[in-house]
Amino acid sequence: MIDRRSLLAAAPLLAVPGSAWGRVTTQSVFAVHAPGGWDATRVLADALDLPVVVRERGAERARHGGLDIVAHPDRPAVSSFFSAHAHRCLIFDGVALPTIAHAGALDWDTHDDNDARQSRLWERLFAGIDPARLTLVQSDLGRAPAHNARGGKEHWPFTSFLAFGPALPGGRRLGGYDRFFYGRPVHPESLEADDEGVPLTPALVRRYLGSLF
Repeated sequence: MIDRRSLLAAAPLLAVPGSAWGRVTTQSVFAVHAPGGWDATRVLADALDLPVVVRERGAERARHGGLDIVAHPDRPAVSSFFSAHAHRCLIFDGVALPTIAHAGALDWDTHDDNDARQSRLWERLFAGIDPARLTLVQSDLGRAPAHNARGGKEHWPFTSFLAFGPALPGGRRLGGYDRFFYGRPVHPESLEADDEGVPLTPALVRRYLGSLF
């Protein structure tokens, strides 16, 4: 059973310089944090059809267990994970983050060579995930939908989170992105996209997960 207090305790995850991700374990949830801002369009955010999103060369949409993700030949561990576990995964799209700043130079902060560097980090991340634990995978900020002059991507205030676990009712997406790759408002309880709703915040994600058990 998920203890909501345990979920909230995992919220202020600290970045770990020099590491692909930092790990914080609470009583009921294993939280994985990608410090520096991951590019959700390279795996979690199915935004290949949005004109504002620069498409990664070689990337294709792949459907696993009701979920569409972004697959790439250089990320076999990512594809293997979703092939086996998509039915127990929840993706939260368009999470609005309170800040797009961070301290220090961090691995996921790809202001240059975004595609190659992010691809390696996503692959390394999913190669090390334990699918048997209830886990929330998140980053402290997102990356812009388009490249800068150095092939990198700047900070962005919206991103996607991933939750998975053996007892999670998965194979679903909640939230969403609009045509400009801004997060869509959601219903505060169901977290379904709702133009009359509220921003999808990390606190709403944690509250929603706590309500499932």
